[in-house]
Amino acid sequence: MYKIQALPNIKKRYNLEEKGTFMMNYAHLVESIQRLSYEEKGDLEEMLHQMRIDERRREIRKNAKASRKEYEEGKVNFSSDLNTLKGMLND
Repeated sequence: MYKIQALPNIKKRYNLEEKGTFMMNYAHLVESIQRLSYEEKGDLEEMLHQMRIDERRREIRKNAKASRKEYEEGKVNFSSDLNTLKGMLND
């Protein structure tokens, strides 16, 4: 069984030292997952993978809308001239 103490990257990422309740919930979640069957763990893995894909798509859609708005407001400049592009990067 994994112990939360053995996962320093998780503790650091979620700042678990200051969030005791969250740490208990996370530990409970990990323990619950460990009790799942092999097939159930696979189902969970697929579901989490799809959730991450959907979340990333929403993020991309949000960024695309913001970019389109900037373009429509004239805040975006395009150029194929190398010196102009370098200047844009320095601005």
